Amino acid sequence: MNNDSQRLAEALGEYLQALERKAAVLRGELDPLKRSWTAFSTVYEGSAADHFRAGWLRTEQMLEDYLATSARLQPILRERLDALRDAARPGPE
Repeated sequence: MNNDSQRLAEALGEYLQALERKAAVLRGELDPLKRSWTAFSTVYEGSAADHFRAGWLRTEQMLEDYLATSARLQPILRERLDALRDAARPGPE
């Protein structure tokens, strides 16, 4: 693998690992937060509650969208990384 391809593969591999770690952490923290919100929202009432609820629901949807996008992106990154590594392998001479 030439130097540029090797650096690209290393960077892509690091990016993929970071994306996987961040998604796992977010998934692990989001579920308990959702449970807490569900319990809290049953007793929280009034105008402030309605305002907070709307903000929470938007935030929750954005986080779910991020996780879904991350899940779709990971196999594509793995495929590209494998292709990059395959292309850089020396062939038979």
